[in-house]
Amino acid sequence: MPNKPTPLKQVQDQFGDKQQLVDKLVSALDRGDESEDDLKSRLRHVPNRKLLRLLAVTEKVAALGGRDALIAEIAKLRGHSGDKDFAAKLAGQSPASLLDQHASLSRRAKKN
Repeated sequence: MPNKPTPLKQVQDQFGDKQQLVDKLVSALDRGDESEDDLKSRLRHVPNRKLLRLLAVTEKVAALGGRDALIAEIAKLRGHSGDKDFAAKLAGQSPASLLDQHASLSRRAKKN
């Protein structure tokens, strides 16, 4: 049984080097107040495993229609579709947390 490739090997195979992965992430992430160069320098020091996880999360959020669509879907699944305060609370959560909630609520909705 072959071993799973290391995060370094995955980055090298998929992107060539870490810098190209960082460049792809910078374009996909919401930077807030932070400049692009500051974010790049910060991400260069993040382990490859975390960068790959962050990329997977951003791609899943994009596939579901973006952050706002994901928040709206979670609110709908919870029965708070018109509640602005609930949506504002969800907006403060990380994309990974939103994805986990969406997956859990979707499974629960399919079960019923």
